[in-house]
Amino acid sequence: MNDVSQVLSEFDRRFFAIPFGNSDFQNRKFVMEAQYTPERAYRALGLRLADRLNALNEARFNLQRREVDIEELQEKLAGELPKFDRRRLEIDLAEKQSTANYITKMVNDALAEVATLWGEIQKFPEFTREQFEAAEQQHFEIRLKRQVQGVTGAIDSLDLITKNNGEFSKMLEHVKTQMIVEK
Repeated sequence: MNDVSQVLSEFDRRFFAIPFGNSDFQNRKFVMEAQYTPERAYRALGLRLADRLNALNEARFNLQRREVDIEELQEKLAGELPKFDRRRLEIDLAEKQSTANYITKMVNDALAEVATLWGEIQKFPEFTREQFEAAEQQHFEIRLKRQVQGVTGAIDSLDLITKNNGEFSKMLEHVKTQMIVEK
């Protein structure tokens, strides 16, 4: 078991900074820029952000329950117990304590992703439902034309990472300018 403990320790050290959720690159290219309209990109970022915020909220409550469980186990272990009950409680306590590094890593990953997603969302205007719905036809026309041309799946994804994709930035700036003019 000493070898496993060493591997776990080394694993924690090596992979703490490596995202186990989406990388910043993934969120920019495959969540945001993979969309055909700024409205759809805004929505995709919002959906991913909602997922990460829900994960953080769930983790917060799980951590609170875990703390209570650890306190309860420690309190029980402080009292008189039959030998086997004590050993089972010691195992339960060790198990609860052993997940601390992984939970911290996952929370850190989610917080980093939330920061990136929120930063990207701030670049967009706040779309109304009407504006979003008005852009849906354009989104689906582009999507269906690309499918007819056979530009789907891996080919479509490869386009995202090999192109400079300044097109997306231009499209977003156009929408912002248009919204300012309409006001």
